[in-house]
Amino acid sequence: MTCKARAFALPVLVISLGSGCSLLQPKPKQRGTSGGQTEPAARSEPQPANDGQRFALDPRYLPLTELVERPAMPGASNVSATTISPTVYVPDLQRWLEKRPPGSVMFESVLRHEQVHAKRQEAYGVDPWVKRYLNDTAFMWAEEQAGWYEEIKHMGYGGLRRSAEDLAKILSGYQNLKGSMVSYAEALAWAKQVLDGSWRPPN
Repeated sequence: MTCKARAFALPVLVISLGSGCSLLQPKPKQRGTSGGQTEPAARSEPQPANDGQRFALDPRYLPLTELVERPAMPGASNVSATTISPTVYVPDLQRWLEKRPPGSVMFESVLRHEQVHAKRQEAYGVDPWVKRYLNDTAFMWAEEQAGWYEEIKHMGYGGLRRSAEDLAKILSGYQNLKGSMVSYAEALAWAKQVLDGSWRPPN
């Protein structure tokens, strides 16, 4: 993620999820008739605008099912990704895929990161997960550690490696509605442990 979350005095929210920043629009409170979790468009929590191009994902990425283009926030990276299960939202789908072609190490690594978020959202409850992610920096940090661990690990399998300093810079830029997720120093120490193999996600 290369941008920071901010709350504006407008009928929108800007949040950080997964590996990018997202412009969210409030949706009306609706509930399905079958019980349980409703489809993303019917949830009461704000959802990214969903009116762009789509790219279907292989079933191995379940519960993720597709990449969907949605408008980029002014000043935000146009190669970032935001996951609200079962969808990964990106501002510019064509450019995102050009930088991470399907079948490439980067495509696989980022999708594995986002898949971690999706699985944890489904287990926790998507709406409660999003609400807590927005308001609890410790929870946000734990979720990003789990996602980034998977991404870093798979990049290593493919012969790619980010520096600890690069990772710390990215992670220390994450914010939610309560403030910064993690300091540069803490993110750097964590990144070094992941890269040297001494840190693994708790069970």
